[in-house]
Amino acid sequence: MARLGSTLLKGLGVLVVVVIALSVIATILSVLVGIVSTILSLLVTLAFFALLIGGAYGLFRLLYGGTKDKTTDESLGRSVNTPEDPVDRLHTRYVNGDISEAEFERQLELQLGSDDIEDRLDGRDRSTDRTRLRDRL
Repeated sequence: MARLGSTLLKGLGVLVVVVIALSVIATILSVLVGIVSTILSLLVTLAFFALLIGGAYGLFRLLYGGTKDKTTDESLGRSVNTPEDPVDRLHTRYVNGDISEAEFERQLELQLGSDDIEDRLDGRDRSTDRTRLRDRL
């Protein structure tokens, strides 16, 4: 009988050790799950705020900026405002070296020639304006 009691005591001791080991493992796993869930929550929160800030920035640009015609200057890698007036755009292209002097003069004549048609319909003559414009450029 003493042998049976000793065996039960040993079995009970092993059972207690197993329960303690399982509870330690469960505690470690729950801490790891808590850390992972905290990191995921932080990432989701950061993504939400990034989208919120990006949306606010996009809305701000839509409402308050960017109505001017912009082009990218490839050599400088920055955004440059291009003139709204076709003659000014033509002059900018000539200064940048995109077109030759002969091409510039031909296109300038075309631009100013189209203005002359409108002027004839209005009864005005801007030939002196064309001379002043050519001298200015």
